[in-house]
Amino acid sequence: PIYDTLGEEACEFMFRQTNLTTVFCTHNHYKGLEKSITSGNCGSLYNIVIMDEENWKEEMMPAEDAKYKAYTLSYVMKQGLQDTREYKTVGLEEIYTFSYTSGTTSEPKGAMMSHKNVLTMVQSTKPLAAINDELRYVSYLPLAHVYERIIMNYVLMVRGKYGIFGGDVFKLDQDLAILKPTI
Repeated sequence: PIYDTLGEEACEFMFRQTNLTTVFCTHNHYKGLEKSITSGNCGSLYNIVIMDEENWKEEMMPAEDAKYKAYTLSYVMKQGLQDTREYKTVGLEEIYTFSYTSGTTSEPKGAMMSHKNVLTMVQSTKPLAAINDELRYVSYLPLAHVYERIIMNYVLMVRGKYGIFGGDVFKLDQDLAILKPTI
């Protein structure tokens, strides 16, 4: 996950440093990514997956000879169902995720977190979120934030419901009324 407030240069730096080949984004980030990839600033980035395809227009698709490919999330999911694969066995010390700093003092710094790191943090959340009924949670922090990812993993682990607020802090009370969080 990447904070969209980091800016173009910081995102391009992270793409190059991680050798990222595929990015999932909303349609409003597409033009910026297209420009960055075409100018050679994104390293190995080649695939763009549009998550909010209801806003995607067919004419936005790249030309056949473009330096990248664009797909909708439903297309990727359909392809995945046609080509299922076994889950990879991973060790506890293998990297699970990166978390980047904002880079306010220089280039962003990526902290590598292992499966063991994340599982330990998820397990430590258990006593804080102990409830007897259905667990419902409203996400307010960006998913790029480590704490939010830990909470999301916990909620998924205990098969709770994870809702994401609508993005307008002045309407947060409406989101809470709809989602009815238990924690």
